[in-house]
Amino acid sequence: MLSRIRENLSSWVVGLLIFLVAIPLIFMGLGDYQTPSNSYAIKINDQNITNSKIEQEIYQYKQALSKNYGGSIPPIYTDQFIKKITVEYIIRTTLIDQMSREFGLVFHNQSILDELYNTSAFKDNGAFSKDLYKSQLFRLNVTPEIYESYLYQKGISEQLKQSIADTSILTENEIAHLTSNRFQERVIVYKVLSKSQIENNLVLSDDALLDYYSNNKQDFQEPAHAIFNFIEFSKEKISRTITIPEIQIREEYDKRRRDGMYSGTNKFDISHISISKKEDESSVHKQIYEDLLNGKSFEQASIDYDVSEETKSNRGYMGEFILDDLPAPFKAALYKLELGEISKPFEYQNKFHIIAIKSISKGKITKFESVKKDIRDELLADTTEKNFFRKIDEVNEIIYAGDNGLSYMSDLLDMRIEKSARVNKDSGSGFFQFNHVRDDLFKDDILINKKLSQPIFVDDDRFLVVQVDNFYEARQMSFEESKPIIKKILLNTEAYDKLISASEELRDNLNAGLKQIDSSFDRFTGTTDSETLADDLKNIFFNSNPTLGFQFKILQSGDSIIFNIQSINKASKTNQDDNYKDFINFSRNTYSESDFDRVFKIFKNNSIIEVDDRTLYDD
Repeated sequence: MLSRIRENLSSWVVGLLIFLVAIPLIFMGLGDYQTPSNSYAIKINDQNITNSKIEQEIYQYKQALSKNYGGSIPPIYTDQFIKKITVEYIIRTTLIDQMSREFGLVFHNQSILDELYNTSAFKDNGAFSKDLYKSQLFRLNVTPEIYESYLYQKGISEQLKQSIADTSILTENEIAHLTSNRFQERVIVYKVLSKSQIENNLVLSDDALLDYYSNNKQDFQEPAHAIFNFIEFSKEKISRTITIPEIQIREEYDKRRRDGMYSGTNKFDISHISISKKEDESSVHKQIYEDLLNGKSFEQASIDYDVSEETKSNRGYMGEFILDDLPAPFKAALYKLELGEISKPFEYQNKFHIIAIKSISKGKITKFESVKKDIRDELLADTTEKNFFRKIDEVNEIIYAGDNGLSYMSDLLDMRIEKSARVNKDSGSGFFQFNHVRDDLFKDDILINKKLSQPIFVDDDRFLVVQVDNFYEARQMSFEESKPIIKKILLNTEAYDKLISASEELRDNLNAGLKQIDSSFDRFTGTTDSETLADDLKNIFFNSNPTLGFQFKILQSGDSIIFNIQSINKASKTNQDDNYKDFINFSRNTYSESDFDRVFKIFKNNSIIEVDDRTLYDD
């Protein structure tokens, strides 16, 4: 059924883009992990997962990561790391799927249909558009399997968590304890000592600076570095030079029309009764069929008889479908029906089914104007891709032709030369922040012999051709060059030491009664909901022990705060307060999440999980 869903449902682009940015790994396809072979890379209880399946998942993950990070996967995501988290993800999702079966939970394909059909972003003029769906898929280079896997995994996980949450109980005593801490009011006096103010009053002699330089000369080495000239070639730049004429867009539209792509499809609004064969020993389905023929409504029949849970919850209504979305037995039954006619009972997936057509919506042909932009974008992307690879060939021909410099390439291809900031072996900015770019450049042929680089791909959509402008060998920095750096180091160190000393002295004098709170102190009275208090102060004020008297902490700014919790007032009755209700709901959800984690851990510990070492460590 899902193969047909893919062919006919509309775009899900908006939601997918959100998830691609937020959580790339979630889009790895679940697929069918079961294999009849005894060979496996991972075995989870009775399910075998092959190496080829893991490779597919790794590929999907890398694609999602690339999109997430603008086309370039960060160096932290090594192949070994990606392998490891892919395996961990497969194990977790497979275990959750197995757990759901143990709990007797089933996530129906119909639920996937419902979610897709009810997503406004997937509709064109209020109705589903398979053409929009297909064009968006093409544009994003994302397969329907990925999204369907995500919907399945999300649905079954939510079902499982909800079934466990329904058994979780947060007692009244626990609620009372949580709310008393959460809604307590604290009265606090405090004073902030400024590190920058101390720093501004410090004076450092040249002798002190020179002494530091002499003792730490090795820290003031300027590494070998270079300034590069480069030309950037990108799909974005190429795309800006391309115009897709409307006549070409129209021709593509007409071609697709001839292929049946924009043809309208009739939709059938269907009534439906289903009864499990196990529950139908006395042939209840025959009685229901007779009642329906005699005028009883599908809704009333779903109430009067012991039908399936799906039928009961939908009150005898199946929904609106096109033929291709339906399994073969449903299709066959529909072909024989006139509007309002009731089908004879038929069998499918261990159930008896009876259907009727409530109404038929004639499909509309998708107009040119509604898909014009999508077609243009597709043609533009295709043309851009071809021109991009053509540009790679042109660049390689110039490089291989001989000792032509970057200026020659710039004139020939009408491309602008840009200049980099300082780049060394370990750091750079812009395109030169990427390790693989710098690795390709810090070679004698490039730095010493001033050869043109080969095309260096920043990511799949951009590459550079680079030539060194100036190269500077590593050298010892002079004292004068180092002075600003040394001054900053010493001022920071000395100011911090004085800040700590002053804070400790003020705290101790206040606790000993040698100093009193004066007008230089501020006062705070409130709860953690206070909008006037910065987050770092909230963390300090509401996570500190009130029995310790005056205390001091270093703030994120580098300043110091001396404070005293003078009183704590318990929360008054707030049962009707929205904040109170939200907090209780949050606590219950957190509690049920903890229960789910505990149940999952028990299930995992009782499972047999075997991972072939080669799966993780072989390249």
